[in-house]
Amino acid sequence: MIRRSTSGSGYELELQSRKGLSPRGLPLWLKVGSIELRVARESPTLGEYGAVFQLSQVDFDSLVDGAPVNIITSTDGTGRCLGTLDKSGLSIR
Repeated sequence: MIRRSTSGSGYELELQSRKGLSPRGLPLWLKVGSIELRVARESPTLGEYGAVFQLSQVDFDSLVDGAPVNIITSTDGTGRCLGTLDKSGLSIR
């Protein structure tokens, strides 16, 4: 889910996983296009099964629609593709 930030500046990207995504327990970052988001907080609604990443307005504006979205959960930088960015729909396809 992508939504406007509650602070009014930029966007929040919230990810959910049945296996858990707690940013406390493992290296976790999100790569959207060429932008890496390395700071996540636990989801207030999903707890350890979700993570929320903050994306500035400038970074969001610089992203290309259709950019790949990858979650990286290991120290060696390997991860998996979650889909592509749909800027107009504020979603990941």
